[in-house]
Amino acid sequence: MKVFLLRWNISGEFFSNSQDALKFFEPGRFDLLITNFGKNGEGPALIRKIKEIQPGIKIICLTGYNAREVREACLAAGCDSFLSKPFGLDELGSAIERLSEE
Repeated sequence: MKVFLLRWNISGEFFSNSQDALKFFEPGRFDLLITNFGKNGEGPALIRKIKEIQPGIKIICLTGYNAREVREACLAAGCDSFLSKPFGLDELGSAIERLSEE
């Protein structure tokens, strides 16, 4: 992921869990959050918390779960784009590009 983002000239911070991401997050510091739904389903909770802190941030949720319920949970929490694994880097790039134009 880091190599891909660097290729697109995007810098960022990477965290292994939601708690670390929330400790580091400050309003206005980031324009985009890319998060994983997670094995324990913590993605929607992180999305809601980040949107409370910075309502205008764009959020992409990635997941290996292709169930409609997972997609609906992420969208209801406030994510702006949702990608099911496996996805191509071109799909992620298109989602980033689309959100950056909004």
